[in-house]
Amino acid sequence: MNMSKNLVRVPMLISVKSSKEANMAFKSGADFIDAKEPSGGALGKLPVNKIKEIIATLKVVNFSGKLTATYGDNFEKKIDLNSNIFYSYFFLGLDAIKIGFDARGSSHSEQAVIELVDLYNEFFSFHKKNKIAVNPTQIIPVLMVDKGLNIDFLEFVMRAKVSKNLFGIMIDTKYKIKSNLFDVVNIGSTVLNEDNTF
Repeated sequence: MNMSKNLVRVPMLISVKSSKEANMAFKSGADFIDAKEPSGGALGKLPVNKIKEIIATLKVVNFSGKLTATYGDNFEKKIDLNSNIFYSYFFLGLDAIKIGFDARGSSHSEQAVIELVDLYNEFFSFHKKNKIAVNPTQIIPVLMVDKGLNIDFLEFVMRAKVSKNLFGIMIDTKYKIKSNLFDVVNIGSTVLNEDNTF
């Protein structure tokens, strides 16, 4: 009996750290390719030159999926969103940038969201001023729930002015050894789909 007509293909995401891996991911049929440095944690960032190499490789093969890159998290200490390195991410040709926040909603997490909104406004102003007609790079806030999830902080992110430019919101854990997502978060009143995205 042929069951193929009843099957729905699930989009596939593959994380890569080099142009060679990106090419392998493309050949494997990846729908999403995520540039990251796994040795740097769940959202470890690659050097910009490595991301550029990955992008160049995928352009050559006409990759039609979505390309994202991670930029670390502020789970233990606040990441610098005002650096030239971070700002340059918006001009690489990425579809979205993943940025991690402490899901408990600490004061530095809220401040980082505010800084992100301000920086994103600068990005839009630059494109408008220079009449650059490209799809702007979107943001994927990743809420790190190792020590809990504050729904008020989730709502704070969703109310932020940058919310209309979110690719989505993800739930993840920074540390993978001792527990998994469902050990940490009580999902009784929270709906998650299979890729942990709201």
